[in-house]
Formats: sequence, structure tokens, C-alpha cells
Amino acid sequence: MSLSAFYRVDSNVPASPEREILSPLPRAHGGWGSRTLRGMAVSGALARAAERKVADLGRSDLSPARWTLDLFRPASESPCSVATTVLRQGRRLCLLDATLMQDGAAVARGTALFLRPTELPHSGIDVIAEVPEPPVPMGGIERLYRPREGDWITDGAVPRDAHAKSVWHFPVPIVEGEDLTPFQAAAAAADITNAVANTGPDGLAFINADLTMNIVRRPTETAVGMTLAERFEGDGLSAGVATMFDSAGAFGSVSVSCLQQRPIVLQQVMLEQ
Repeated sequence: MSLSAFYRVDSNVPASPEREILSPLPRAHGGWGSRTLRGMAVSGALARAAERKVADLGRSDLSPARWTLDLFRPASESPCSVATTVLRQGRRLCLLDATLMQDGAAVARGTALFLRPTELPHSGIDVIAEVPEPPVPMGGIERLYRPREGDWITDGAVPRDAHAKSVWHFPVPIVEGEDLTPFQAAAAAADITNAVANTGPDGLAFINADLTMNIVRRPTETAVGMTLAERFEGDGLSAGVATMFDSAGAFGSVSVSCLQQRPIVLQQVMLEQ
């Protein structure tokens, strides 16, 4: 079963990148409030706009290297638009901003850095990244979690303990009727690092205000995983870092800065088409 998308393009608005309106669908709604959008949906919409802008520039030679998301206002269930700005384009890079707009105000910003890969030999420097084996493909669910000891949990509940966790996220389309790209999938799923880093015995106790994803290649597929690598906490703040991986192994990391909240319990999202 394929999963429903986060958004639908408003067909009443003439099609163009500058005027496109994205109407949030039920899967985009978040767990912190009934009228807010999930960070995954926000990150996915902005990453989609950034990737499309790079394609419009004709820069098929570039590969995404960094994606930074700032969530500075709660995104509501109102229609959205995305404005993109190229900050710098050179022979080996392209740096651009994408801003999510709702009701005339900016609510989130993504900054993307695309770099041109080279054919130089590997440096020989050790890579330290231990990641679990991905789970078998499944239909109709978004994600699986894995405790530090044990197998992937098929009921979708986040393990409620104090230990390191992993998550595997299956593909969720950003926009209805469009194919999901590996970069969009990774940028959206990166928001789940908060759940990997900050779910304890009482549930998810922090909300992330940002994320930064650094990758050395696109994922080989649109299903990706994160496993906790580091976590720090103090004075109501936390910082977490997860290793990102796919069926071919580790390909980067994602870090989040978080604020302590009243804990909530996250369950697997299972929405019908």
C-alpha cells in the first residue's frame, strides 16, 4: 500500500514555482498540536523547492551536501507557498534559501548546499559508523523503531526507555501525484532524529527547533534510517546527532537542537489513502 502525501497542489492557482500553493493533507498534521504541521512535512516541502530550483538552473552536476532547517514559527494547517533564493552559484557549488510562507508570514527556512562530486581517490581516513540492518519492506506504515537491544518493532511505538534507538522511515510523498526523490525523502525523514534522540521512559520530551543534515551522497532509495550517535542535555535543552543510513550503509549525519516540553507518546502513523 502506498502512503498518502503531505500536500496537494492547489489546482485553482496557475502552475508556476513562484505561485504554487500547497494545501496540507491529513498526513502533514503534527503531534504537538491538532492545527500544526509536522516538521517532516515542512522540511520536505522546502527541500522539494530547493531541489527543483537547482534542476531549473541546469546543475545536474551537483549533489546535495548539507540541508539546514530552521523551525522558527509553528506551521499551521493553512495553505503554504515556498520562495527560493540562490545565494551563490559557482563552478563547484550552489547555495540557496527556501522559505515557507503562510498567511503572508515566514514560518520556516531551509538552506541547501549542493556540491560537485569529484573523481579523486578515497582519502583513506577511517569512517566510524555502526548502523543496524534495515528492516524488510512493509506496506501501509510510515516507520519502524528499533531499541538498542532487539529487532525492529512492527507496532510502530517508539521504545520508551533511556537507551539509544534507531528508526527506519518508509517513503511518504511530499506532494500528491509526484514521485518522491531520495534527497526529499532524506530531508523530510531527518526531522525524526528528535524522536530517536529524545524519547525516554515518559515519551517524547523535547521538540526540535532545527535540523542540519550533512550527506556525502544521495540515498540509494527513498527509505532511510537514523541511529543515535550522540546526545547531550542540560538546562532544558538537548542536542542530538544521528547517523543516516540506507541499504547500502551510512551516508551522512543529522543533528538537532531541542527544547524540553511536556512529554507526549508517539505512535506509528497509519493513514489510509
